[in-house]
Amino acid sequence: MNCCDFLLNQICFFPDEICPCCSTTIENTPLRPKTDRKNSLSFNLNMFFDLRERYIKEFKENAPFCYKNCTLYEPFYGTIKSTNNIPFNYITISNRTYCNCDCIYCEQTHNSSREEINKFKPYDIIPILEELKEQKLIAKNCKFVISGGEVAEYPKKELQYIFNLSREINGSLLLLSSGIRYSEEIGDILRTHNAFMTISVDSGTEKTYKRIKRVDAYEQTWNNIKQYIIDAKNNPNANVELKYIVIPGVNDSIDEAKKFIEKCIEINCKYIKTEIEHFYMKENYNNKMPESCKEVFKYFFQIVKEKNLKLMTEGVGRPWVMSKINE
Repeated sequence: MNCCDFLLNQICFFPDEICPCCSTTIENTPLRPKTDRKNSLSFNLNMFFDLRERYIKEFKENAPFCYKNCTLYEPFYGTIKSTNNIPFNYITISNRTYCNCDCIYCEQTHNSSREEINKFKPYDIIPILEELKEQKLIAKNCKFVISGGEVAEYPKKELQYIFNLSREINGSLLLLSSGIRYSEEIGDILRTHNAFMTISVDSGTEKTYKRIKRVDAYEQTWNNIKQYIIDAKNNPNANVELKYIVIPGVNDSIDEAKKFIEKCIEINCKYIKTEIEHFYMKENYNNKMPESCKEVFKYFFQIVKEKNLKLMTEGVGRPWVMSKINE
């Protein structure tokens, strides 16, 4: 049966929704039951399971409405008897919104201020994970993605619980961070476990950094990144990746990209990620990519070969970037 891999194998815990995927660039969003605080989180979790069952049945008959214009769709081919006992291979934990920066491209602050978002009262993820574990719905080798908000601002108790759970099942971690704050817990997990950390810097100069992040933490961030890279240095199962989200009219210059690469080399970072700014892509999906952005992406493709770096063009915008870059 043809189905969606995200629908079958992933669950995401956002501040007020439980869903199988990120909907930032999807016009039709599947499975978004609200985490109604009047009901228990178990109630909301069961609501998700009921809706997931319905969507999978729709896949058997025809493509459900969420499939239209979906840039995330990953096909799954196989026999599905029931979804009630399929353990999750991917769990995204993003129940917290507090962040120590205020990126101009952040979807959380697209309609609200960072100050307002930071006041949002999160729910506790630990009871939910305990329930999933009790129901045997967390697969061995499950990958946990922790974002937010800022992962380094999560309570230590919550981080340690997730880290210990990942160790217990021989899973892996992907931690999304601004790099503004150094966390001893994250440093330890990079030294001892299957852990990957992605830090969005998006710039090579302090001026551009301040314009994008809207905080004054440029040198502090690079110092923390350097320490995280040292933490992961002797662990073959860990690495720190630095991200450069290309934003038209802001950091889409070769000079800025070159300075970013110079900083990466200076602190011995070998892993680079690039992505197009998602709101721009959504608004210009059927338009050509600006020449300035094309040149930046091409520069990254070229320089990683010259400097023996590893590059990944990622995110829901990857197919768009790859299709537009040679137009």
